[in-house]
Amino acid sequence: MFRNGLKEDIEKIMKSIAELEKKRDALDQDQKNGSILEKLAKTRQAYENHYLKRKIQTYEKYTLEHDVMFSSMKKPESKKSSSAEANNLILDSRIAANIPISGRPVKDIFADILLSASQNQSVNLSAYRERVYRENVEQTHLVQGELEWNVDREEYKILKLTRGSVGSRTQFVIHLAKQTYLSSNPSFPSPKTGVCESEIYFSQGKFSLNKSARAELAKASRCLRKYPTQRIVVTGHTDPLKPQYGEGSKLNNVQLGLRRAEAIMNSLTKDGFDSGRFTITSVGAKDPMSTGKSEKSLRKNRRAHIFSSPEI
Repeated sequence: MFRNGLKEDIEKIMKSIAELEKKRDALDQDQKNGSILEKLAKTRQAYENHYLKRKIQTYEKYTLEHDVMFSSMKKPESKKSSSAEANNLILDSRIAANIPISGRPVKDIFADILLSASQNQSVNLSAYRERVYRENVEQTHLVQGELEWNVDREEYKILKLTRGSVGSRTQFVIHLAKQTYLSSNPSFPSPKTGVCESEIYFSQGKFSLNKSARAELAKASRCLRKYPTQRIVVTGHTDPLKPQYGEGSKLNNVQLGLRRAEAIMNSLTKDGFDSGRFTITSVGAKDPMSTGKSEKSLRKNRRAHIFSSPEI
């Protein structure tokens, strides 16, 4: 008796240990998944930070002669980019402005030069349009958008100031290193909208998807994926016979219709659809597609109706 009781206790303890080991393994897997999701979030944030801000460095030379200032600007050329590419970044490489010089201190003249330079936009922001990507709602593919840039601020560093004479003309020249800080405004296309409507048929008394039902559902999913922001309504139906127990199953008509709608939703969510998009309902046998009593007519009522449009 004592040995038998001890044996039972040991079996209970070993069973508890096995259950605890399963829970431990599940917890380890959850922690791994959490780590992966955390890395994914950091990667997304790093990608967004990469295109949110941009800094452009340019070298500018301003010449003042006979009360007219002319400027020339160029982007520092890299080994990888050609001079033609650099020139495309400039809207207007020569900016003229009237600045009085007679009887004025040089520092005041240069202050006006800087003021005039900051008021004339030289950077061709349209040349900085870039493609960016984000996941669609279903996280099945990437949506392509464009960045539109705005100037946050500009900073100047004076490299050299000169004042000299060219014949009878007085000439002032200022050499600047300029940094332009840009901020982006991502612009993505508006999501498409449209109508999707499908009927998925079931065997009598069943709510599992057979081969033909899965093929029809695959066609329906292709339409539903085109409009990822729209809600999806799935309504379950049964044939009108045997009102207490739908189509000879152990469920009544409303329950059977609901199981059919759930089967559609579960299959689509496993295929990557957001479960929050779905509304499922059942009308049982109240809305038959066919009122005949032949098997051919009854088969048309054993269905689930899928509908999606921008209005729901």
